[in-house]
Amino acid sequence: MDTALPGHPYIKSVLDMACWDILGKATGLPLCELLGGRIDEPVIIQNSVFTGTPEEMIESIKDGQKKGYTVHTCKIGADVAKDIERIEAVSSFVTGNQSATFDANRSWLMDEAVRVMNSVTDKVCYFEQPCETYQECLQVRQLTSHSMILDECIQRYGDIVRAQADNACEVLVLKIGRVGGLTKAKRIRDFCVESGIRMNIEDAGSSIIADTAAVHLAQSTPREFLRATWLCNDILTIDAATGGSRNQGGKTFAPETPGLGVEPKMDVLGEAIAVYE
Repeated sequence: MDTALPGHPYIKSVLDMACWDILGKATGLPLCELLGGRIDEPVIIQNSVFTGTPEEMIESIKDGQKKGYTVHTCKIGADVAKDIERIEAVSSFVTGNQSATFDANRSWLMDEAVRVMNSVTDKVCYFEQPCETYQECLQVRQLTSHSMILDECIQRYGDIVRAQADNACEVLVLKIGRVGGLTKAKRIRDFCVESGIRMNIEDAGSSIIADTAAVHLAQSTPREFLRATWLCNDILTIDAATGGSRNQGGKTFAPETPGLGVEPKMDVLGEAIAVYE
């Protein structure tokens, strides 16, 4: 596909996923067995905490805790002074076996990121993609001491190879669609395992179909290298398929049926654009 058409990784990811599903059904195996072998432990799901006042964000975390969540990803980046207040409040609240990530989603300039991160004394929290580019994040990394998660600037295998060589992060957000599918994601996953980089393995804003593909890769990842996944389907109003990896008290599992273990609802997806036989 890359030879025929450069780019367009999200479209290629769908085709790649379908091929893996066919392979799983042909061999009678769920994808996690084909991607490295099932790890018999649940996959932790992240609680997505949207930006608000410190009080509102803590209430969102409390709601997540009641549902079983232990990893909380807090969206920040709207205002530097307010971000510091949010981080201090959440860091004081999230203790014990809980974990907090502060995700700026590329919204800070370098000086803002350095100011915020150096103002925070809690060394347990993680900061995710503070700036737009890899080079900006790397410069911030060199001027701060917190654990760094890289997300949007990791788009291909070479990006994580470079990040490992530069000691740019401790954790990587590996999004299946963004890198072009399960085949490429597995290659990046294997490199991270070899290099000692932990991962959040997920997909970006997608249906239960893509969520389940990501969980299969997560389910076959040695647990010490896996931090969490995220199920976008939890916040969607339309369910596009039956089966799949569902939220079970802040945890999930890859299906045990062959292939993806999820069946699309064709009446929801609509008529096929093209059919190949």
